[in-house]
Amino acid sequence: MNKEEITKRRWRVRRRMAIAAFLYLVLIVPTLLFVPEKKLDVLSNVATVVIGAMATIIMVYIGFATADDKWQKENDYQRGIDQ
Repeated sequence: MNKEEITKRRWRVRRRMAIAAFLYLVLIVPTLLFVPEKKLDVLSNVATVVIGAMATIIMVYIGFATADDKWQKENDYQRGIDQ
């Protein structure tokens, strides 16, 4: 494997992780709407942590993808490659 293939594979894995986190959020939030009120008091603390963790994974992916894109464009500009 060359460096380019490794980089593509790494970003593909990161993208899958962010998509999985998003799908988990899409499934868990509506599920909480159908939980009885008694159990919701107990589950609310756990749900808050889980939702926060999943949202963090998504935001970190977006942030790193944006930063990587910016750095890649800067490197291309320094090497004289215009896009």
